[in-house]
Amino acid sequence: AALSLKNNDRSAALFCVTEIESWIASNLPYRGVNWVSGIEIALRAISMLVVGSCINEHITTEQRVKIWQSLQVHAGWLERHPSKFSSANNHRAAEGLGLFLIGATCAQLPQAEQWKDAGWAILNEAAEELILPDGSGAEQAVAYHAFTLEMLLLGLHVAQAQKMEVPQLYIERVRKGAEYLRWLTDDGGHQPRIGDDDNGCVIGAYRRDDNYANSILGCAAALTHRGDLVPSNLKPSLRQLLFGALPEQHQGPSGVKHFRSGGMTVGRHKINGRDVLLAFDHGPLGHLSIAAHGHADALSVWLHIDDQPIFVDAGTYLYHSGGEWREHFRSTPAHNTLSFSGKSSSLTAGAFNWSRKANVSVREVDHMTDGWRVEAEHDGYMKDFEFIHRRSIDMKPATGFTITDTLVNFGSEDCDLHFLLYPGLTAKIKGNDITIKKGKKSLLRITGDTPLEPVIGLPETEDGGWYSPRFGEKQPATRIIYRGIMTPWRKSELHFTVLPE
Repeated sequence: AALSLKNNDRSAALFCVTEIESWIASNLPYRGVNWVSGIEIALRAISMLVVGSCINEHITTEQRVKIWQSLQVHAGWLERHPSKFSSANNHRAAEGLGLFLIGATCAQLPQAEQWKDAGWAILNEAAEELILPDGSGAEQAVAYHAFTLEMLLLGLHVAQAQKMEVPQLYIERVRKGAEYLRWLTDDGGHQPRIGDDDNGCVIGAYRRDDNYANSILGCAAALTHRGDLVPSNLKPSLRQLLFGALPEQHQGPSGVKHFRSGGMTVGRHKINGRDVLLAFDHGPLGHLSIAAHGHADALSVWLHIDDQPIFVDAGTYLYHSGGEWREHFRSTPAHNTLSFSGKSSSLTAGAFNWSRKANVSVREVDHMTDGWRVEAEHDGYMKDFEFIHRRSIDMKPATGFTITDTLVNFGSEDCDLHFLLYPGLTAKIKGNDITIKKGKKSLLRITGDTPLEPVIGLPETEDGGWYSPRFGEKQPATRIIYRGIMTPWRKSELHFTVLPE
């Protein structure tokens, strides 16, 4: 469709409309697998509208009526079967966007104005609920945060084009949400892949590349005229054509930012000549009662050095068809934090539900002349082991940072402290010190005082880890494990020195 628009290519346009007609003929309303999920119905309608707007000049009146009739059925389904209560997450935002765009662009349909108003109201609710006041994502998943931002940006773009009055709260949440995403984006265009990610997007191919979140930042920068939101290493994408030219790029964020509503601290520093991004999760498990897309990652950390992910989230891999793999990829042992006797801090109850959630609280946030310190704790192990896990991060931009783990209360337990490395990185133990390398280049050294013994879990061994670069794919990775008995009277203190080039 884009090629047809660019080259006024009638044959390309005819190909597109033939595909749409074929789909309509093969998927009678409300029958079959393509009429059961509101988010899929909404995104399909949006795709039909985007394609239709590109090839509009080449569509006959008969074909246009057929597409309008299909869109009318889509809107009727979305209106009658909303995602509510514990499911009012990104699915609800997509349903609102679908209703709004059908109503806003198909004025000939009898209920167009009603759908436009209803969809716009849902989008405004989503902006307030899914983007927290500090800009962090309520679903505790970076990919879903970008996905939600794309929906809100597209809705904002159409509303402004139609001269609608846009509430200030909507604009503010979009701006803050983009700022949060920018803080988590290193200069190579990588974000810590926190929480679930199923490669979902609004505009573009399903099998997206790693440029997706950067593309959303580019759209936000163009729509809000914010040069500081433009990420480095941004590659062109189809969706950016909708939002206009990018503003002049400005310096990205640096220093430290505490996102109190979402429970995330992000440090961006130059350490020993290297660019370092460190993220520390002290937030809730996820959004609403089911926390569908959160992981059991309480007090986990993610680290990038010189735009190279070092300590990573394991990812998602699969949802309903994942079985035990679904359990593994969102478990605590797959994240960069402590687990006890192989158990997770929050317990799953199916592919998207949780039977028990860890409650996290921040104890201390300090800024010093030579760095910063954050201390938080969670109660995820109280019921089974009767102790609190407390963790502090002490950042000293002159050299590196320290992670201190402590148990609060009584008793002792078998413990694993994990750090999952990005595939291709290696780790070597010398004494009690560990050096992390990429090829022959040393990036990070771990030393410290801990009752736990270090182990290098090599890929495809029992102690090795797994990493999912995108939905449906997984690959083996090295995992650093500190293993032993933790007691309340002996803390684990690890120092992470960023090595100069």
